[in-house]
Amino acid sequence: MVDMTEQRCTEPLLNQKHIATCHFFDNSPFAVFRSTLDGAEIINANGKFFELFGLTREEVLGKPFLGHYAAPTQRDSILRTVNENGHIVDAEVQFIHKNGEVRDCLASVSVFKEEGILEGMLLDITERKRTEAALLGTMALYRDFVEGTSDLVTQVDARGRFLFVNRNAERYFGWSPAECVGKFAFDFVHPDDRQKTLAAFQEWVGSCTESVTFENRQISRTGEVYDMLWTINLSYDDEELKQVNSIARDVTLQRRLLNEQIKNQKLESLGVLAGGIAHDFNNIMTGIVGSISLARVSLDSHERVSELLARAEGACQRATTLSNQLLTFAKGNRPVKKLVAAKALITSSISHALKGSKTRTMINSADGLWDLEADEGLMVQVLCNIMINASQAMQGEGVVSIALENTVLDKSNEYSLQPGPYVRFSFSDTGCGIPKDSLRRVFDPYYTTKATGSGLGLASAYSIVCKHDGHISVDSEEGVGTTFIVLLPASSCQVHAEPSLVQRQAPAKQIDGPILVVDDEEIIRNLAKEALQKLGYEVQTCSSGEQAIALYHAAMAAETPFAVVVMDLTIPGGMGGGEAARRILELDPSAVLVVSSGYSNDPILAEYARFGFSAVLPKPYSPTDLEEVLAELTQKSSLDEV
Repeated sequence: MVDMTEQRCTEPLLNQKHIATCHFFDNSPFAVFRSTLDGAEIINANGKFFELFGLTREEVLGKPFLGHYAAPTQRDSILRTVNENGHIVDAEVQFIHKNGEVRDCLASVSVFKEEGILEGMLLDITERKRTEAALLGTMALYRDFVEGTSDLVTQVDARGRFLFVNRNAERYFGWSPAECVGKFAFDFVHPDDRQKTLAAFQEWVGSCTESVTFENRQISRTGEVYDMLWTINLSYDDEELKQVNSIARDVTLQRRLLNEQIKNQKLESLGVLAGGIAHDFNNIMTGIVGSISLARVSLDSHERVSELLARAEGACQRATTLSNQLLTFAKGNRPVKKLVAAKALITSSISHALKGSKTRTMINSADGLWDLEADEGLMVQVLCNIMINASQAMQGEGVVSIALENTVLDKSNEYSLQPGPYVRFSFSDTGCGIPKDSLRRVFDPYYTTKATGSGLGLASAYSIVCKHDGHISVDSEEGVGTTFIVLLPASSCQVHAEPSLVQRQAPAKQIDGPILVVDDEEIIRNLAKEALQKLGYEVQTCSSGEQAIALYHAAMAAETPFAVVVMDLTIPGGMGGGEAARRILELDPSAVLVVSSGYSNDPILAEYARFGFSAVLPKPYSPTDLEEVLAELTQKSSLDEV
């Protein structure tokens, strides 16, 4: 007899283990299988295995395992990775589902060579792989966006040191992205903004602010300064700052344009004031200047009285200059343009600005310099102001270097000017330079650092250049010197202008016929009448456009037409020069009309010929100015007769 006691005791335990093993095999979340060593036959597999391949038990058991590989060579590759214990752990393998879909799996296999079998588990990681691929794609897109944007993207740790910067670090910091990592972010803030920015940052951190937008100036290693608009996100961990993510946009150009706009608004405000007082002021000054000039002529034998009148006349001329400077700001006060040689402007400006000064000039003018369409009087005023400032900066000595050259601006030019041909004027001195605080205000009205300055010289220069559709800028360094740059549009009609500015001369002969003066100010009518009578002319005067039309019509009927009509453009309460001129030209298309005004926002002054006028006589004017206008008309008449 055989003692079966122990066997009977262990059988229940073995049955329990077998049941547990079968339970695990059938219900495992892994695809479990057993096959022959060569994969020729699948001996057993669980439900998850059948699900993985989309097959039934009958389609799997007894069939070769090799046919399920996406790439049959994978089997040999996997078997070569068997470790010394006969196991393969987490090998990535691809299988083919019944519907043709490729499934990615992690395979863990045990090799039993003596028994000639393989046992293994497969974990389907297809969805995980897809998610990883999508994530990698998203990260690649994010990386492309971060590196492709024109903005500066940074990450900073809680200590304020860079963790990451995109490739724009090269431009804004002067260091490569790798070189920036670990550097203190606030070292790149402009010194003048550093303390303010750091204090604001500490305040944001203290209040646990999450998102902030602010603006400051950054300075690169090479010294370039950029205005940057920052949007930052502060990341916290239990109220403790963890990381700062930032995007900064370069707004340097926008700030420059905004400053130009603010400057223009200041000038426009001044222009409103100027326009409001200029007409009356210039009418008064015309009467004063004219009266003094006539008095001097009458008192040549009285030396002391003549000297006093000369002083008074000089003071009036200075007041006139101030008035004209104010008028340059007036909206609508457009320049009277004509073809001008650029070098002639320089020559004339030097003779006016540096007369009696020890300051010398060195001119470097490019060949084939283009001509300009400009108001030569206003442009001489601009260039004189610049050269006077240069001379004063060098205490009346030294050399002003002047360069003239042609240049063509494209659509994206830094000055925001219309694209096309320009003439570039450059004026450089070796004077004391302009302090940084003053440099940004040099073109502001009434701003001056000189005890005797009015603060209108450079402001009027700025306004005049803008009205010529040009640009003026300044660069300076204390103790080194200052450079002014003026850009003016070149003329579209490149017929060479006169080599020098035209100087008016006394008429070779008088105008044949009477002259009519139209002005609402009695003192101006009387002044013009007396001055013209001294020149030998017959003169009539009136105070309105309606009277001028009636007188002109009567003169034509009497066959004694007026040779010239000097007409005030603005007559309060009556018909002004513009409408009266149109009516007179309807009566007589050959009428010779001179427009006179102290101020108007009407385009007639700038384009007088288009409205039928033959010349312009700006107020205030003297008898000499009146005589010179008649000389100009006489010269035109002589040319017409040739």
